[in-house]
Amino acid sequence: MGQKLKKYYFFVIFPCSFIAFMRYYIIEMPRTELITYKETNGDVPLLRWLGTLSHKVRYKWEARFELLEQSGYDLRRPICDILRDGIYELRLRKGKIQYRVLCAFVGQNIVLLSHGCSKEDKVPETEIDKAIVNREKYLANPSIHTYKCEDKEATR
Repeated sequence: MGQKLKKYYFFVIFPCSFIAFMRYYIIEMPRTELITYKETNGDVPLLRWLGTLSHKVRYKWEARFELLEQSGYDLRRPICDILRDGIYELRLRKGKIQYRVLCAFVGQNIVLLSHGCSKEDKVPETEIDKAIVNREKYLANPSIHTYKCEDKEATR
């Protein structure tokens, strides 16, 4: 009787507990939250910039932001890459234009700090420096520099 119980435990109980473990710790982990940086005067440069782009590019950015939310730190080249000093770039290519959004990880969340598009292969140092300054402002007072929208669809 003891042997049958051991086999039952190994083939039934263990897989069920393993699935429960995987579901709790991997499948139902809280997703990364994207936080949009807001200036002290209330201006949100990223949203203003997204408003100037074509509908196709905006929809592609929406998909990129979703992918970043789902993947977090696991997102790698060619979509996301670290530049320097904890600043990452999220990339999108449409034709010959390279669109980029600079961001930083704060805990498990991501703060979208700066934006820009260029035909160059490298992000200008001034843009990276601007993103570092924005990150420091955000870390100093997150409540002032967090853009909150009641209806996320209104921003897209």
